[in-house]
Amino acid sequence: MFQDPNGIIVEEIQRFKQTSRGLNGVAAYPFNRSDRVEVSAGLQQISYDNELQKHGFNQNGTVAYDSTIHFPVPPPVTLEATSFSLVHDNSFYGATSPIMGDRWRLEADPTFGGLQFITAYADYRKYVMPVRPFTFAFRALHIGRYGKDAEDFRIYPMFIGYSSLVRGYDRGSFQLSECQNPTPTSPCPVFDQLWGSRIAVVNAELRFPPFGLLGLGGGYYGILPIEAGVFYDAGVAWTQSEGAQLFGNGPRKLIRSTGVSLRMNLLGVRDRPDGRRAPLRPAGEKLDGAVQSDRRVLNTENTVGAQHAAPLHLSSAHG
Repeated sequence: MFQDPNGIIVEEIQRFKQTSRGLNGVAAYPFNRSDRVEVSAGLQQISYDNELQKHGFNQNGTVAYDSTIHFPVPPPVTLEATSFSLVHDNSFYGATSPIMGDRWRLEADPTFGGLQFITAYADYRKYVMPVRPFTFAFRALHIGRYGKDAEDFRIYPMFIGYSSLVRGYDRGSFQLSECQNPTPTSPCPVFDQLWGSRIAVVNAELRFPPFGLLGLGGGYYGILPIEAGVFYDAGVAWTQSEGAQLFGNGPRKLIRSTGVSLRMNLLGVRDRPDGRRAPLRPAGEKLDGAVQSDRRVLNTENTVGAQHAAPLHLSSAHG
């Protein structure tokens, strides 16, 4: 909001819209109670709009003008999407999360039509109970787009700073002092490196029911179905042109975070950790100018039920 030379108070709002419309069908065939194959196919259309709304107000509060400017955008793109998945799940759930077993998903998603690329998805999760009531949970995840249109500007890049991937790296957690060596195309390189067409993530967590451990109440969880944990997350995002230091082919760095988590079951609704804190970076001034003095805090997020993550659904919770 600003005041123009004529004394009119001007408010500008720019919106870039991406609208997706699609029709999809899914079929699954179980081999046994733990393994199944899934196949899907569908059509998707993505359209774009970039508009600038300008609202002008006189000093007495009346409206001076109200206009909308539409900027050029790419034409709509139509995609023919297919998916082939092999799924395994023999995990045993407690009240809040799996406590034993393993599950994995291997998936390939060829996309044709206006854009041509393949999305590869591999997700492996293991749950071990070395000593009751402690569970060690491990996950290794890779999602990558491959092919000639894998990094087309019309496809939104993937972000590893979501709380379901590497906790503690959302935009609000970064400090101005971390944005070193900015460029016209990358105003904050340490944040921009979290985006890419390919990602790899590893999560490890030691979970336990605090009330059950202290003997407060009967059963595994005690008086309340609450689960606490200590976690360690690590991940890297890269592109075709900018590889990862981890693989020895580029500048992208591995990011890490650690902290504590809390899960609880309230009438079937599971709370899971969102990990908006505890990056392994110094605390201080955020990008938005707010001040944060301590990042290692307890945090939770409501998520209903448990599900396998779809190839591009990066916000699915830790399982």
